[in-house]
Amino acid sequence: GRKAAEGDLAIIRAGLRKMLSQREKRIRKLSRFVSTYGIQLDGSYEEAVKLCNFFIENIEFGPKNEWMSSNWLEFCIDTGVFIGEVIRTRVPNTEWGIVEETWDSHPDYHEIGILKNTGQYIPIYKSIIVFGNSVLLGHVVDDDLRSTFFARMMFSSFSAD
Repeated sequence: GRKAAEGDLAIIRAGLRKMLSQREKRIRKLSRFVSTYGIQLDGSYEEAVKLCNFFIENIEFGPKNEWMSSNWLEFCIDTGVFIGEVIRTRVPNTEWGIVEETWDSHPDYHEIGILKNTGQYIPIYKSIIVFGNSVLLGHVVDDDLRSTFFARMMFSSFSAD
């Protein structure tokens, strides 16, 4: 919500705790949904490409055609949980945590993401939501990037130690 986006860490911490307690449930829900379209959430590069292509082909605007629909926003969150868990199991020394970014226009921005003990991080939900809105608005035209975005997050997110 607005207070969280404005840096209220208590709200972000509560959101992180809630997400951590629900991550298995969210992944199961996503898995059931996408399995009806022949996609298996097995953590492989190939299935991540299928998941991304499904997302691209089906994402839709909400009522005002300015932002993705709430159902697809929920899909982004569930997909973020899944991708984050794949990263966590594949990349040593990574964990869920609170990502802190500093922008001149918004110096105290915080959100949930994947952190590595080297100081690197992925603001995972923001990345997926921005990607989805960019697809809807026609800003992502490179076919390779479009179809491999989720796989790249899962397999290329962090540089070597």
